[in-house]
Amino acid sequence: MKILIVEDDPIWQTKLQEILQNLGMNNLEFCNDIESFQASMTISQPEVIITDVFLGDQVIFDFLNDSTFQHIPILFITNSEQVELYERSKLIPIRSYLIKPFHAISLKAALDNIFKPQHEGISQQFPGIEVKGIHNEKIILQSSQIVFIRSEWNYCFIKTPNNQFLYRASMDKIQVLLGDDMIRVHRSYFVNKNNIIKISLSKMEISTTHNVIPIGRKYKENILEYMAKNRKL
Repeated sequence: MKILIVEDDPIWQTKLQEILQNLGMNNLEFCNDIESFQASMTISQPEVIITDVFLGDQVIFDFLNDSTFQHIPILFITNSEQVELYERSKLIPIRSYLIKPFHAISLKAALDNIFKPQHEGISQQFPGIEVKGIHNEKIILQSSQIVFIRSEWNYCFIKTPNNQFLYRASMDKIQVLLGDDMIRVHRSYFVNKNNIIKISLSKMEISTTHNVIPIGRKYKENILEYMAKNRKL
């Protein structure tokens, strides 16, 4: 399997090469700018592209409008936490998204998910959030496992049906990592759409399977849009 890596940071080129080779992926080609990327694509098409969102002062999305990229799986990587960039990545049908720095397992999970056969009807999953358990073991939480997320300063408390985990990150980074299952309902809260039981706009609150979450006025539009798609609520 040929993997084209588009990355202008030599340190990250080395890291990606090491991770992929440890995963048994050795057919790697590297490009460090837009020009070499475009030239490589005219010679032969890879089976997957791993690319940084930013290459110098250029953004990779500006060069992916060709129909060529509608069938090539692309894994976007970036150290930016801008939600707008993640939203732009959704224009690519077969894609996943990782925030640097990430663990080798997160990279593998992202690649596994974008290679799932599309005819199986399995929606793309995000690599999730890596947290630590009570014995300091690493646990990767998928959005389907999370009831809600509450933010305090630079930390997030992630509530699952049976546990709570502490994670150091901004709310914007959390949203990128978990994808579309989570809805922002308050400056301090994300809620898993699948765990919403009832919405009360008069009380400005949401009842979940495990708690009652406040609705912030700034995020009322998010709720109205969600309710329009789920009229039973």
